[in-house]
Amino acid sequence: MVLNWLHQGDVVDGSTFRPPKSLGMVAANVADPPEYFRVYRVFGPVSEVLRRLLRQPMHRLIVSIPAERRRRGTYSATREWMLPTPTGYHFASQFMFKGADPHEESGRIGSHRLGDIGFRGAAGATVNDPTGSIPIGTNGNGALSVDFRASVDPILIVEVLSGFELLQAVVRDTLEDLHAEGVDTEARDFQALLRQAFNVLLPAFAYPQDWYHDVKPAKFTAEEDSVNQIDVRISAGSAGEGLIALQVTDGDNPEVGAISEILRVSASSDGRLSAAKSNIPGFTSWGSA
Repeated sequence: MVLNWLHQGDVVDGSTFRPPKSLGMVAANVADPPEYFRVYRVFGPVSEVLRRLLRQPMHRLIVSIPAERRRRGTYSATREWMLPTPTGYHFASQFMFKGADPHEESGRIGSHRLGDIGFRGAAGATVNDPTGSIPIGTNGNGALSVDFRASVDPILIVEVLSGFELLQAVVRDTLEDLHAEGVDTEARDFQALLRQAFNVLLPAFAYPQDWYHDVKPAKFTAEEDSVNQIDVRISAGSAGEGLIALQVTDGDNPEVGAISEILRVSASSDGRLSAAKSNIPGFTSWGSA
């Protein structure tokens, strides 16, 4: 079975949109007819690890929409689904849907609020593959170019998060999500799990003491739908690994902001630097819904 998102009749799996946006759902080559299509919010691999440690589901069910037969082997949703605006400090919320088979998933679809972001390394290679990496520098010095397409036009403050500060941001975002899902994050049992999870994750977020980074521009005025380049430079004084993310905040309202996906930066013993989409060292399986 093949599951796809549709917008105006086109397959848009892997796309990110600024809400509002109406999306259709279709299943082809269906052997087991679906009664419903179930839309789930999905989280990045680091957030999934934290949710698992907190004994929370990896995916959050958003809505179930009845499915109907269009022709032999093909089913579609009886109505379109309206893509929601992200909440909390997220550049984009990600969603997928399932049919009758709980093991079959559609591609991801994204919803962004402040803007859409993409990382590039040496020779313009993009950081897309969660299992691979791209070169970003040599001799202990590396650089990432960030393409930020703004969907709003305030003054924006940009900073790189790493180490303990980044872990705090991940915990904050996850707690906000869980609170919105109806979880009592102040309950004694939950707080005990949170302390355990924090202690388990803390070593993975350790950032080498002789590594440094900066970002330019650290402040700029965005224009709606403009593409702005942000440069992140990393200096690694020793071999090792570190997790980083980019945070963008509304200069007029620090409560409004967004954090990018987390990247894992690696420095080899001969000074070559590379970057990849994050996983947490020591955690190779995220579990499932």
